[in-house]
Amino acid sequence: MASHTYSSPSRTASQKHIPVSVPGFAYVRSFGGVDEYLLKKNGLRVLLKRDTFVPAATVMVTYEVGSVHEKSGETGVAHMLEHMMFKESANFRRKDKRDINELLDKKGARLNASTWLDRTNYYETIGVPFLEDAIALEADRMRNAIFDLKELTAEMSVVMNEYEIVRNSPERVLLTEMYATAFQTHPYHHPTIGWLSDIKAYTVEKLQSFYDMYYRPDNAVVSVVGDIDTAMTLRLIKKHFGVHPKPAVSVPFVMNEEPEQTGERRVTVKRPGTYDLLGMFWKKPPAIHADMPALTVLATVLGGGETSMLTRALVDTGVASDIEVEAHPHHYASGFEVFVRLTPETRFVDVETAIKDIVARIKDGHISEEEVARARRMLAVAYAAQEGSTASFSDMLCEAVAAGDWTLAFTMPKKIAKVSREDVIRVARMYLNDDTSIIGVYEGQA
Repeated sequence: MASHTYSSPSRTASQKHIPVSVPGFAYVRSFGGVDEYLLKKNGLRVLLKRDTFVPAATVMVTYEVGSVHEKSGETGVAHMLEHMMFKESANFRRKDKRDINELLDKKGARLNASTWLDRTNYYETIGVPFLEDAIALEADRMRNAIFDLKELTAEMSVVMNEYEIVRNSPERVLLTEMYATAFQTHPYHHPTIGWLSDIKAYTVEKLQSFYDMYYRPDNAVVSVVGDIDTAMTLRLIKKHFGVHPKPAVSVPFVMNEEPEQTGERRVTVKRPGTYDLLGMFWKKPPAIHADMPALTVLATVLGGGETSMLTRALVDTGVASDIEVEAHPHHYASGFEVFVRLTPETRFVDVETAIKDIVARIKDGHISEEEVARARRMLAVAYAAQEGSTASFSDMLCEAVAAGDWTLAFTMPKKIAKVSREDVIRVARMYLNDDTSIIGVYEGQA
């Protein structure tokens, strides 16, 4: 299927963008075709982008809560809560024939949710005539969700199945162990799915407490992207979300201190599997840090596409069947990650040595202008592709919100376009060092 890049109707240089004025809202700023507003009554932030490409819209609520906000004994509760939010809320009850899923499904909506380290989001892509239905649902379950013990017990079985799926993935098992090794006190230590002992101990009271603490208008961003009337959309948001007061208690602060790592750490996992996996992880700064554009380009130089450095060195030579390199833009300092799936008979030490040699060569300046330019082009295409639908554009905004600033969705591509060969060498020297690394080995056993 062909992808399409589109944008809002263009304005000439002499035309000044004038945001709408709706009572109860304060206009904050505009960037990249997105207007930000604040619902003054309760602190709800709103992002709107009008796009007439299709007669549909995506409504997304991004809660700034994820597994990083959990404590020991309640890990995975953010993910469990996500599941329970599709059960019932005060105005969406099955007994009233207003089932959350059925109601929107009959109107052709596509709806889902996801949880990660820094955020949880809920979204619907729906025809514009039914926009209010999606807004009404999200507003109702923001504060009026109903948690029933019978429903929780049933859903815990679903989450347990998800847990087993995670445990059957060498990549996800190894990544979990490496994060737990990398972060000793910071809550990135915990996997999003949660630890098994905590999953088995969920109660209605735990969910309700977490929900009351984080599901609130001043901890959420509502984005609506599509063929919308901006003023009407704001009025609908005010009508449904405006009924919620701003809590008197502030959102809890994340304890994000992590002791300095002063030496290489290693972790080995031996589990059933059909292949071996090597992971390498270096500490890197949060998304808003000035070095993240260069680190993103470095990740693409190493692992982006068929002509990347690691693909040519490992896959093309037959010692690996697959590689993946990521520099995820998380809210807090996290990891620059390399994962390599080994072919049979390949030794871990040979792959580790090869990766370290390539990193050392980059640090020594053995990287061409063309390799950096190719990475910039790949990333530019990837960012452009995210503008190809209301849903993918909303996802891009969501991740930027979680990272700390929604305008990162637009400023990051521009900064990446300016990353130089010297920038890539500099960040490789600064961050890809043994003393801040974690080496992970997954030995697949028949």
